[in-house]
Amino acid sequence: IDGLTNIFNRSSFIERTQMILEEDAQDTAVMLFDIDFFKQINDTHGHHIGDEALRHVVSICQEHLQMDDLFGRYGGEEFAICLPHQSFKEACHIAEKIRHSFEASFFTNDEEKVRVTASFGIAHTANDPCVLETLLFEADQALYMSKRQGRNRIYASTGKGHVLYQEQDLPN
Repeated sequence: IDGLTNIFNRSSFIERTQMILEEDAQDTAVMLFDIDFFKQINDTHGHHIGDEALRHVVSICQEHLQMDDLFGRYGGEEFAICLPHQSFKEACHIAEKIRHSFEASFFTNDEEKVRVTASFGIAHTANDPCVLETLLFEADQALYMSKRQGRNRIYASTGKGHVLYQEQDLPN
């Protein structure tokens, strides 16, 4: 367990996601996301506020995740989510709900409001081989596409490339 956020650490997340894929890899999504301009939060407000930003992000995510979902801190300000039994479109929908919640919320720092946004990358077993390393690689590539295209957005791997997932794509 990550000591700061009380969610899985990277190695536990990878180990448990691997077990899910070995049991039943159908309809499993892997999502990576990164807090946008996290260094700027630390530099402007201090590292203790950066820690608050991490905990803020975790609390928002937990509001949108189900009991079977896995959530881990993948690295500094990067997080990973495994969504078993979710279609590609459902996984994108969950990512959009989380992304929008970040954008619409804030936490306070000595009466100053601090807002965070995040960039997302998604890979799904329907589009990629059911090998965890491949899913993580594809999600990471999609995440970097989100960053290159302006941040605070979601890109998903289709197995043939990466596509921007937009709110109008949400299922009814």
